Amino acid sequence: MSFIKRKYRYKIGRKSSTGFARIYIQNAIDLAAAKFIPDCNFDVLITAKNITLKVVKHGPRKVIRSKKNASIVELTNKAIDKFCAGAEYVSVTLRKGKIVISLHALEQLKKDRELSFIKMLSEGRITTASLYSGIGALAFHLHRGFSNLGISSEIQYANELDPTAAELNVNFNPIWENAGKNAQMVCDDIQSMDLDDLPQNIGLLEIAIPCVGYSRLTKSENKDISHPLTGKLFIRTIELIRAINPCTLLIECTPGFRDSDTLGCITDQLKMLGYNYQVIMLKGSEHGDFEHRQRFCLFAISKGVQNLFPNLHDIKPSTVASKRFGSIMDKVSDVDAAWKTYEHVKARNNMKHMGYRNVVINESTIHMPAMLASYGSPKSGQPFVSHPTNPQLQRMISVREHTKIRKLPHRLAEAICMLSDGVLLGRTRTGKTLAHKLLGNAVSPTPWQKVIEHMFAWCRNDKPMAT
Repeated sequence: MSFIKRKYRYKIGRKSSTGFARIYIQNAIDLAAAKFIPDCNFDVLITAKNITLKVVKHGPRKVIRSKKNASIVELTNKAIDKFCAGAEYVSVTLRKGKIVISLHALEQLKKDRELSFIKMLSEGRITTASLYSGIGALAFHLHRGFSNLGISSEIQYANELDPTAAELNVNFNPIWENAGKNAQMVCDDIQSMDLDDLPQNIGLLEIAIPCVGYSRLTKSENKDISHPLTGKLFIRTIELIRAINPCTLLIECTPGFRDSDTLGCITDQLKMLGYNYQVIMLKGSEHGDFEHRQRFCLFAISKGVQNLFPNLHDIKPSTVASKRFGSIMDKVSDVDAAWKTYEHVKARNNMKHMGYRNVVINESTIHMPAMLASYGSPKSGQPFVSHPTNPQLQRMISVREHTKIRKLPHRLAEAICMLSDGVLLGRTRTGKTLAHKLLGNAVSPTPWQKVIEHMFAWCRNDKPMAT
């Protein structure tokens, strides 16, 4: 009968006298089958990836004979301690006459991403990837945060299901001007797409979880993991996290995500994969943005570099005076067709038990309600601009004004305005509703920039690298 290879996970111990890592193998039957019998000699070869033990006639080490004449293999010294490097588990593979010890798969992933992370930041750069990317607004503001710290951010990968959003993202978003080698935009369903070409050991993975399943407007029977379209996305999302193996991870979603079963599943897996994480709620208006737009934020860090990062909750609200809406207003004639009475919207003001009212802003307005993906369809609770002289008239915020609220880069903003006007290349129909949908799905910009500036302040390239 041929020898059957055995593979075991072993927990790494510590030698009490020295504190060095200790690998202690006492599978007596398997050791004997592999020819590691009591008192036999073996050599030890340590490389970057493996520790190899080989049975020899004359060697520096011996298999320990237990009191019951069973085999025990013990390894502990400075070299072994260096190889283990704080890991918790190793994989021990027994072959005939040979034992190969390697870091457990999860430990190796952790080591690889952390070494890559420290190396790239020492060079003043960081690689990124974006899941559920949309037009790339979140990615843009994260990259802007890195830029403000003097760190060169290089996007390697983005995924988006909507072809219009993907087209706008990859062709007009400036994050792609400094893309990494072999970077790619994949427009496909994340649940069925090919995972062969994913980048690995990314510095920061950004995930904008689709929020429809966690919205207050979603029926209770369709919320969270029960949502017919998005409820099971977390399964593939976790798979991608493991495959991409980022050193840091940011998740953005609506506030309802915080108490979801989906988040519980994701955080359980993050802990198992070797990450610590922090969560916080971010509100755009508290950081100088126009919208009272509150979002959930999770920031996860590989455990081996956790000590480099500050507490996410130490982010301070902005002390800079907020701009007034007049600073971004379009010049609209007093007799333009955009001015309407919107009686069906105003009618909500007189309805009992109705939580939404007609919201009117003007050039002096500093803050406003959040503009949702459905803004293209006028409804109560969404902001309207008041007519300068006739209080009966109001207009919707224009697509161009919406791009300015989102603080989008010029080329991307112009492309979305062209989409709205029906003059974007290859399109002849106006797309105002679609433009507002793409913008409404984007983030309130400044808080996300601040997250990066706060969490990565320790590695600004105008100061020595922290270790």
